[in-house]
Amino acid sequence: MSDTPRIDESRFFLWRILDILEKIFCVIPVSVMTVIVFVGVIFRYVLKSPIGWSEEVTLICLTWCVFGAASYAFYIGINVGVTFLVDKLGGKNGHHIVAVIINLITIVFFCVLLYTSAQTTMNVVGKFSTAAHIPLVIPYAALPTGCVMSILRLIELSGMEIKKMRTEKNGAQ
Repeated sequence: MSDTPRIDESRFFLWRILDILEKIFCVIPVSVMTVIVFVGVIFRYVLKSPIGWSEEVTLICLTWCVFGAASYAFYIGINVGVTFLVDKLGGKNGHHIVAVIINLITIVFFCVLLYTSAQTTMNVVGKFSTAAHIPLVIPYAALPTGCVMSILRLIELSGMEIKKMRTEKNGAQ
């Protein structure tokens, strides 16, 4: 059985769009990286003429993949998390409350990271990478984009926790 959650058609359209974006930011960069590395190996070892920009473009693709996958990791629950406090609070709604608080703290962290990464991205406008001559805004924009996607995903997860809390409360009555 797959760890990928089933798509719930009743979900808010923004969450479904986010699902698509996360998959795009995971699949396309990995595919491009694979092709570039394969072609780079052929050029280096078979044709004896290495491609100078391949490493730089591969790193840019990896950056986009990592920050796209971070949001998706929150959604399917494979992100690294310390559940000690959540596990200790077994009461009726204790674990849901703690999960929402943790999500809110994480959202605040991502908001600060979004602010600083957006400033850094704005500082590289008009600058280009050394080998591939790619605008540096492209790799630097991966972090603010990943932060926005993670914030949106955490908002959705918090809403799901609150919904579970209400369902359990109404079910217990």
